[in-house]
Amino acid sequence: MSITAVGGEVIVPPNENGPAFHLSHTHPDTGAVTTLGFEKFIDSEVVNPRLDQVAAYIAPLMARTKRPEDNIWVPVMAGASQAADNIMQRVCAIDLGIGPEVMPMKVKSYNGTEGGTLDMQQDAPSGFSFEGKVVWLNDETIDGGISMDALVRRVAKDNPLEINIVALTRKPDAHKVPMPPNDPEIQTPVHLITGFDVSNHFLLGMGMDWHGMGRWLPGTDIYRLSDGTPATYSMPPFPAR
Repeated sequence: MSITAVGGEVIVPPNENGPAFHLSHTHPDTGAVTTLGFEKFIDSEVVNPRLDQVAAYIAPLMARTKRPEDNIWVPVMAGASQAADNIMQRVCAIDLGIGPEVMPMKVKSYNGTEGGTLDMQQDAPSGFSFEGKVVWLNDETIDGGISMDALVRRVAKDNPLEINIVALTRKPDAHKVPMPPNDPEIQTPVHLITGFDVSNHFLLGMGMDWHGMGRWLPGTDIYRLSDGTPATYSMPPFPAR
């Protein structure tokens, strides 16, 4: 496979040997079986150094707070925990004094909605406020952005010091809302920290799944659906602070 870099974008052609593996899913109502093939997209030799860069950017920002627990580390959805844990381990390896409070949250956007029919399935504990905190919303991938937009708005209601969105991957071409949100009603500063901007392909691994499968693939390789088309990724700069 020949990988081509054009400017800051890397073009990954479809694997000439076909998928690395297949996954099958049986529809619970109809019994119909769907089988999809997946191939390697971004190798761990690229992912690991990039995760180190993300951690090196985050660590000094977290160290600014007076108390470690003034940083709130929020894995979003079920898949975010793997990428979020991996990044936080790297952050703590840089500065052992960093110990953010971990608070998973979960919001679901229903299929077929444009404006966001959303279900906050796991909110912050009753009585907790993000006021004055530095909040870190972690997601393994941002597609349409509707769920993340809803979470930013939910957290911003508490008047935190700032909100940081940490995304392992982001699909700019799939966005249905601006990301990060630029609504003037959101008074809190919002920053987007992205590992990889990727083409609009279905991804697997590092917390990303297909019907619950593939989420816990070993290692840090990122796979994508084998569809015979080239895929692209880039590593965008981090926000200037």
